Amino acid sequence: MSDLIRRMREAREMKVDIAGFSFTLRRPTKVERYSWAREGIKDVAILGKCVVGWKGVKESDLVPSGGNIDVPFDIAVLEEWVGDRDDILMPLLDGIKDMIAKTETAKDVTLKN
Repeated sequence: MSDLIRRMREAREMKVDIAGFSFTLRRPTKVERYSWAREGIKDVAILGKCVVGWKGVKESDLVPSGGNIDVPFDIAVLEEWVGDRDDILMPLLDGIKDMIAKTETAKDVTLKN
């Protein structure tokens, strides 16, 4: 990936703190959203496309017998973990929706001026 594309993607990212963990969300482009709509991808399946990192997640947060070691971000692990954690799942989905809404609102304001 080129450095320019990496920076463009990072510009669409924001961090959210949920339940004592920090997650990095990346706002999808309009093209991605149109594609997902055509494919019927929504809600939970979007997590795998918009959550791109985390901090503060320990093995013991994921499994009862886990150790106190940081777990590298893995989307499959995230999806499995939040499947039973509405306290994380719903705020993540809300965060993604909020990012999209704020961008659309900002663009509308810019176009009106």
